[in-house]
Amino acid sequence: MVIDKLDVPGMPIAPVETQPPLAINPDAPLPGAVAAQFFQAVGRRQAQILQGPNGLQQFQTRQGRSLNLARMRAAEEYGKGVQVAVQMYYAALSLELYDSDPTGLDAGRCARELRERLLPFPHEEGTQFEASFGHLNGYSAIYYTYMWSLVIAKDLFSHFEGDLMNRAVADRYRRSVLAAGGTKDARELARDFLGREYSTTPFEAWLNRG
Repeated sequence: MVIDKLDVPGMPIAPVETQPPLAINPDAPLPGAVAAQFFQAVGRRQAQILQGPNGLQQFQTRQGRSLNLARMRAAEEYGKGVQVAVQMYYAALSLELYDSDPTGLDAGRCARELRERLLPFPHEEGTQFEASFGHLNGYSAIYYTYMWSLVIAKDLFSHFEGDLMNRAVADRYRRSVLAAGGTKDARELARDFLGREYSTTPFEAWLNRG
């Protein structure tokens, strides 16, 4: 299978003659099939392109709308510390429930105790969050991979040095991550692109940014 053009809305594409075709092994499984949730890291990068200044400005031009980019960015940043804490609560709860002896396990008490320890707001009496936590079925104990993929994604973003439209870096990402797909482990895909093991530093910088 050969892809000679990646048409991402809001992203300028180089002429085909200057952008060599991307060969993909048709027998390879999809990226998410081998490394659970690594496809989230790929998806987050695509979203970052569209949500970045260049992508939003192009959307504004094409749609004839006036966008307040500063307010949109501020809204996206607002409360991210709490959002991360909530995600870590979900991750801790799923792991705790699946890592415990089911005999006599009180899922409600476990959910309440973890909430009191990890979140800045208390449990609401009369509610049973764990009964509607659908990811306990499909994801079992690996809900943590949502945050794991975000950590990797932030490191992937950092390689673009603020310019997500950088063609040279994008092409290397395209070939080392997208083309390889599920033929390699997620850690190896990230290493091929970054030239090193992935780091938590960019994620920490994003989280601490005011």
